[in-house]
Amino acid sequence: MAIVKRLSREFVELAVRVQLPLATPVPLFHMEKSKKKIYFEALKCILFLSASLHMIILFMFLFTGGGLGSINYFKLTGIDLLLPSIMAYKYIDIISLIFTAILYLIILKIIKKKSG
Repeated sequence: MAIVKRLSREFVELAVRVQLPLATPVPLFHMEKSKKKIYFEALKCILFLSASLHMIILFMFLFTGGGLGSINYFKLTGIDLLLPSIMAYKYIDIISLIFTAILYLIILKIIKKKSG
């Protein structure tokens, strides 16, 4: 963290020296907690919007003849890049759906437990 603060300070000093127009030369970790929350909320929204759009496109592809492999969770998350041999299994698309359902149920249980 000290290195990041030092680099941040050096960046601001350099920006002032070369007269770089900075709106707010305050890095995210120096901001108040309430201001940080706004940026993270915006990030969450864009991630959710992008993921939703991505899933809509994949389901449209699935229903127009793309096959079950188009919504394979292991391909969507990139797990197949880390474990390429996983895609060689005969029923990997069905295994993927079962895995996704189990993951969904686990997350649902955690959320229900937190909400009381």
